Amino acid sequence: MLSQQLRHNTLWMLGGNVGQNILMFVSGVVLARLLAPADFGMLVTIQVFTGAAGLIAAGGMGIALVQAKKLEVDDANIVFTVQSMICLLIFLAFYAIAPSFSEWFSDPEYRDMLRVSALSFLIRPLSNIPSALLNRDQRIREIAVVRMITLIVSSSCSIYLATENFQAWSLIIGGLIGAVFQAVVLIRLSRWTPKYRYQHQTATQLGWFGMKFASIEIVIYTRKQLENLITSYQLGTHQVGLLNKASSLAEMPTKIVVSSAYKTLFRALSALQDNRDQSTYLFRKTLIMMQAISWPFYVGLAWIAEPFVLLVYGEKWLFCVPALQVFCVVSMLSTVSIYSGAVVAAQNQLGKEIPIQLQATVIKLVAVLIGVQWGIVGVAMAMLPSFAYLSLRMSRLACRTLGGSFSIVPRSMVPALIMNLAMVAALLLSDYLIIDHQSWFYLLGTATWGALVYLLLVLLAPVPELRQESQRWLQLAKDSLLWSRKNNQ
Repeated sequence: MLSQQLRHNTLWMLGGNVGQNILMFVSGVVLARLLAPADFGMLVTIQVFTGAAGLIAAGGMGIALVQAKKLEVDDANIVFTVQSMICLLIFLAFYAIAPSFSEWFSDPEYRDMLRVSALSFLIRPLSNIPSALLNRDQRIREIAVVRMITLIVSSSCSIYLATENFQAWSLIIGGLIGAVFQAVVLIRLSRWTPKYRYQHQTATQLGWFGMKFASIEIVIYTRKQLENLITSYQLGTHQVGLLNKASSLAEMPTKIVVSSAYKTLFRALSALQDNRDQSTYLFRKTLIMMQAISWPFYVGLAWIAEPFVLLVYGEKWLFCVPALQVFCVVSMLSTVSIYSGAVVAAQNQLGKEIPIQLQATVIKLVAVLIGVQWGIVGVAMAMLPSFAYLSLRMSRLACRTLGGSFSIVPRSMVPALIMNLAMVAALLLSDYLIIDHQSWFYLLGTATWGALVYLLLVLLAPVPELRQESQRWLQLAKDSLLWSRKNNQ
């Protein structure tokens, strides 16, 4: 019963993840056609600060509600009260510093934009608490559906406002409308009535429980946003808009494929945390499988980056192509660190991860400050040492935690590396046969050809883990075909 529920929830998480990213991609293309890179750059600059404050406001207390063994009647309202107080203070702080913020970036429009964006903090507790309650009840389907509908509402409002020439304001107002809509729907679904309650012991207990999760999220978030903050200050909103577009495109396979598998792996490793041999096998198998699945997306996107950006987003976004290609390489490295993080969290070794994350953040800060002198390409290149260090240290920590040899990590990369090199050879042939590299024919033809070649490589690969999964999917395809034929008869 439990395994069936986990499988069901995993499918909904994956389906919701795919659906949300497809919607974000489509709406992102439309908005990119309507708005300038500088408009996105202004929003990104504001979100660097509001996003960090959002993690502080949540404080991991939503996770505490989900993982608490027993939940008292007023616990949700106590967390709501604490979060509301913190969010009100954050809103007032942003309202007060808005003039200085605009002066620092030498743009008076930032003052009103920051103040309006900060209104979201007054709405967040109304979404965080019911979302945590639905998660606790394993109602993953409702959460996935609400998030997709919210994205449609928010994107539709932003697109309409962009057509009315609201520029960067269209993104901010659309986000606020979506936040209000989501809060109303989640409250109705959870059947939770917001009330102000406070009990010091409960607030302290839930707060400390969630703080260890929030602290590491804040460190990771800070590391991820360093390049946006430094680029915005040194190069301006236009360049940070291009940089953010490049990084967000390169992260799409990570968000859709890699992150979905992380949640499933974490739950499985948590259940097996006392069985080191089984955990090591599962870690190694996941690395082999997910690198083989995700790497061709990064390699393929880097290969067709120029015609893809030109034809889909338009000529004004072409300057992000070199940075996009570098980010694709960086994202390939992140696969190892993400799944190593699942091992570390499942074995309750988060305290050892925080110093590694801090060290990677310092490396990234120094590298970005140096790389920004060469524009956004230099900033993208600055990501490589930080991610390489993080992947090396996290994978070594994961292997040490499991009592296994570090050699399983480089060995797990070999199948994906060989197959992707073979795919690159096939893509070279496509480039030779199709002369016009900036046409839809080249873009679609090369993508299809590369996908077919790689699929064939996976089916023929003499790797037990890949062979097992290939046979399973082939059997599912055969069963589906037989079922379809029977129904047609």
